[in-house]
Amino acid sequence: MFLDLADTPEFDAVTVVIRVLPKRMTDYIDDKRIFGRLAKRAGVEGVNSAVPRTFESVADAVKVLGADPAASKHVFIKDTYGSGGTGVHVELTENLKSNDFKLGDHQIIQEGVTNFALFEGRTVKIRAFFIAYRGRLYLSTYWNFHKGSAVYNPDGGETGDDLNGQFISQHFFHSVSKAEYWKENGGRRVVAEKAPLRKEWTAGIAAAATSMLPMFDKILAATLDDPHRYHIFGLDAIPREDNSAQIIEINPFPNIAQQQEELIDGTRMYTRLLASVLRLLFGMHDKEDFIELNWKKG
Repeated sequence: MFLDLADTPEFDAVTVVIRVLPKRMTDYIDDKRIFGRLAKRAGVEGVNSAVPRTFESVADAVKVLGADPAASKHVFIKDTYGSGGTGVHVELTENLKSNDFKLGDHQIIQEGVTNFALFEGRTVKIRAFFIAYRGRLYLSTYWNFHKGSAVYNPDGGETGDDLNGQFISQHFFHSVSKAEYWKENGGRRVVAEKAPLRKEWTAGIAAAATSMLPMFDKILAATLDDPHRYHIFGLDAIPREDNSAQIIEINPFPNIAQQQEELIDGTRMYTRLLASVLRLLFGMHDKEDFIELNWKKG
């Protein structure tokens, strides 16, 4: 990113070069196996913690989830690296005990979120963003969310998907298949400003992300050592009934041009997001644009 500030009154004539962090420094957070290990090491993994439990073997998942009455009845089977919404499927937790179930060499098991919140009776998955810059992590207040295409029905019926003859809830079916959102009768993206619990959900995501800060030590230290480095991350979060949130994935290279949802005032969400990031990089951002998460080196 090259910015010429010669015509800006607040600055002397100068060209500033600001670059994103190199891919080799951010790839680790995209690896779901490493993501799970870091969450466990930071003590933020669990049913009531910031990150759902991750397992690298079927035996470990069966042992831990089978012994916990609060465990989710569903699990996600995910490829270790992002795959654009593909390479993910859902299983009933009890199916892991079957001799027919096998985990691939490059797959992990992630526990499903429990006690998730609903919007207009439909399930919710939030896509939020945070920026690492000068040793600080900033959560953007501009986010959107998917809402399910049908009213959630925990008892099955027409609102669920049948997998191997067993009911899988609408929540998990639509969470694992992005393609469902773009079908004629699929779910819809909704901007944060239209969420009645916008402040509460934003606070829940901020609290979860704050507890995860030790997982970003390497990245934040790099932006502290080089003030001309920054990075934008996408995160997928599931809000819960108590307005807390669980962060299920981090994407170091989010697509922020894929969709341009209208905000209430007629502007575009991603356009406003990028404009706020530019203001942040030059110390001119508005306080309502971001929540600063406190991090201390070491």
